[in-house]
Amino acid sequence: MQALDINDTDLKGLIMESDLKIDHNFISKWHPKYDEIANDEAEYKNLVDLTEIEIQEKGTISKATFIRILNWKSPRVKGIVRLNEFNVYERGVSAAYSAEENEKLKTLIRLRGIGPPVGSTILHFIYPNSFPIIDIRTAETLYYAGHIKSKSTYFSHYASFRSEMLKIARENPSFTLREIDRALSAYHKIYLSPKSKEDVERGKCKRRIEMPTIKQKVLSVFQNMTGVIFLREEVIDLVCNDYPGTNRSSVIPSDYCYNLINVTLPFDFHIFESLTPGEGRYRCLGPNYPYTGPIYWKSRHEGMWEEVGRWEEGTYQLRRDPRRR
Repeated sequence: MQALDINDTDLKGLIMESDLKIDHNFISKWHPKYDEIANDEAEYKNLVDLTEIEIQEKGTISKATFIRILNWKSPRVKGIVRLNEFNVYERGVSAAYSAEENEKLKTLIRLRGIGPPVGSTILHFIYPNSFPIIDIRTAETLYYAGHIKSKSTYFSHYASFRSEMLKIARENPSFTLREIDRALSAYHKIYLSPKSKEDVERGKCKRRIEMPTIKQKVLSVFQNMTGVIFLREEVIDLVCNDYPGTNRSSVIPSDYCYNLINVTLPFDFHIFESLTPGEGRYRCLGPNYPYTGPIYWKSRHEGMWEEVGRWEEGTYQLRRDPRRR
C-alpha cells in the first residue's frame, strides 16, 4: 500500500490528537529552533528598521525595500507583481498606511500578486507589534492547538488569526510577535508536519483536521484578484507559494475556467476565463461571475477546440455534454 502524503491535495482530512499549549514554555522552547530551519533573521531586522525609516519619511516604501520584502517572504511573487509599474504598489502601500485598521490588509490585497500572506508581511514590517504574518505554517499550528477555527489563509480569516496572535502576545509580554511567529513556524516545520504524516501512515486517528482542497486553495489565493491576467505558471506559483508542499501538477488552471469543460470533472467550479484556449493565459473573474460567452471542449483525438455550450449572464447551457459518452 502506498503511504499517504501529508500534502496530497486529494486528502480531505488528517487526524491528530493535540495537547498543545501556546504559552511561555512553548515559545521559549521553539522560537530559538527557528534558526535551524531558516537563516533570515538578520534580514528581517534590517527590513523592520528600513521600513520604519521610509514610512516615517514618505508614508510608503521604496521599490528596493518592496523587492527585499518579497525576497524575504516569497521570491516567486516577484514574477507575478508588476515591478515595472511599481508606482501602483507604492500608492497601494501608502493607501494601506493611511487606511482604517480593518481596511489595511484589504487595501493591499487589491494589488496584483499580493495575497493575505504577502500583504500581512508588508503590514508586519510597517507595524511589527500589531500585525502578525499569516501563512500556512502559523495558521495550521494555531488551528492544531485549538486557537482558531480554520487553518486557511483566506482574507476572511485574517481577523480571527490576528486576534489570537495578539492575545498570545498579551499573555506572554516577554516575547514579540516575531518570536511567537518563529515558534509556531519552527514547531510546524520540525514537529507538526512530520508527526502528521507519521500519524496518518500509522493510523493514529484521534482528531480530524480538515485539509484544504485544491479548489479551496485556488479560491483563497484568487478571491480578490478580479480582472488580473495570469500565465499558467503564475497561477501555479501563487497557489504553491501560499500553500507550501502543494503538488504543482495538481494545480490545473484550465479546470477552473468558465469557458472550458473537462470531460473528467464536474463543471461546477469557475474562477478564470481562458484567453484563447490552449495558450495558457487566464483572466481572474472570481466565483459566481455573470459570465457571458462560449464554452469549449478539446477533443483528445482530433486536438481541436469545439464549442459545446454557452454562458448568458452567469447561467450556462450545454448543447452537447462531452462528459456523456
